[in-house]
Amino acid sequence: MGSSAASTSSALAALLPSSALPLSATASTTAPSPIHFGNQITVKLSAANHLFCRAQVVSQLQSHLLHGYVEGTFPCPASHVAVPATDSAPAGQVINPAYAAWIQQDQAILNAFLSSSSIEVGSMIMFAKTSREAWITIENSFAAQSSARSTQLRDQLRETHKLNQPMSVYYNKVKTITDTLASIGQPLRPEEFVSAVFHGLDEDYDSLAEVVQDRPTPIPEHDLYARLMSTEQRKEARRSTVVGGVHSANAAKTGGCDITLIEASSVREDEVGVGHDETENGGSSVASTSAVVVPPSDLHKHIADLQSDWRGTDTTIVVGGEEFRAHRWLLAARSPVFAEELLASPKGKKDSGAHRIEINDMEPSVFKSLLRYMYTDALPPVSTDDDGVATARDLLGAANRYKLERLKLICEDTLWQRIDVNTVAGILAAAEQHQCRALKAACMDFIVASPQNMKDVIEAEGFEEIKTKFPTLLTELVMKKSALIKAS
Repeated sequence: MGSSAASTSSALAALLPSSALPLSATASTTAPSPIHFGNQITVKLSAANHLFCRAQVVSQLQSHLLHGYVEGTFPCPASHVAVPATDSAPAGQVINPAYAAWIQQDQAILNAFLSSSSIEVGSMIMFAKTSREAWITIENSFAAQSSARSTQLRDQLRETHKLNQPMSVYYNKVKTITDTLASIGQPLRPEEFVSAVFHGLDEDYDSLAEVVQDRPTPIPEHDLYARLMSTEQRKEARRSTVVGGVHSANAAKTGGCDITLIEASSVREDEVGVGHDETENGGSSVASTSAVVVPPSDLHKHIADLQSDWRGTDTTIVVGGEEFRAHRWLLAARSPVFAEELLASPKGKKDSGAHRIEINDMEPSVFKSLLRYMYTDALPPVSTDDDGVATARDLLGAANRYKLERLKLICEDTLWQRIDVNTVAGILAAAEQHQCRALKAACMDFIVASPQNMKDVIEAEGFEEIKTKFPTLLTELVMKKSALIKAS
């Protein structure tokens, strides 16, 4: 009987987690000592710290190979096992040592849950018979609370708008809400965070939103914040230079006649008589659902077509000896710089209708891309080699010169994605020259990120431009590197 019980104990020992077995378990019916870890959980589980406390508990369970108890993958063994007949004893059943060991360990885990819970949470699991039962009760309870809290926070996020707040205040409000969502186990994906930020901004940020959301990979949060701040600064700078008082969007005077402009979205169906008319009997004389299909606007296509055949052109721009024909009204509408140059007539002189502009400090290929953008709102693909970076730099300068803000952002984004040890010096010089603060910050962060980066950039050919044209950047780099070293 003794040898039979010992062999049975040895066979059943394999059912237990190895960490729960003493070295003598395979040769003795003595149950292994349970593992206690409640004193290693440093905080009491409550509604406010569920995720943090859960992480500690899971870590302890996994480190001792005990997670199967609460997950249900290591269920309770049978309390008795059958023993085959031997020469000295008949067949029968004996107490299963694995059962006793399982019960001891499971109760030790349950005790750890109770001792590490607040009174509020402990009252929910005080009648649980197993650690798994207590675990499921806690998980289900906090899952329901997290779901309700998540819904509340997401509603709050949708209702958060910048309005007249500074960008820093608005951004921090959005960040606080999203951080709270993460703390309850409901984090936003990077693209969801970006969408949430732009949801609360007005149309002044649409161009930036289009550039950022068209990226193949989500933009890092610190980069997004830098670009938002840069856009806000440019917006405020433009507002401060507006001359002539407040411009009204719903009233203008032309030739002595008052013209009232009404947004289409603000006109109700009954105001314009479209839809249906009710008869005296309450019936409808016109079908309530129109069969007319209105196609999407193709205004942009027609404007782009003007560049193809140059019908009605009244302006010639000469760039590096090459002539480009264009429409004065379009140039003026797209660029405030062109508007000032083309629409301002000297006193006492009548507008002749034909205009000629000479640009001597720009490559024809750059102006060709600039003109194409002004007609089509798009650019040809920019190559990823050094020529592509040079083209993007030149186009950035042209966009800044003619105050084409969306084009400037497109060029910034293009250069941002091409930052490496060989290009960063030239890109940094362009960012400094054309007041691209976010792009400048990205370049400087890249340079000081590691000693190797700093060494490679200094040895690169483009760094000479920094030393000769923008020596103050050297001081900024040294200060930034020093601050980084102190912080670490």
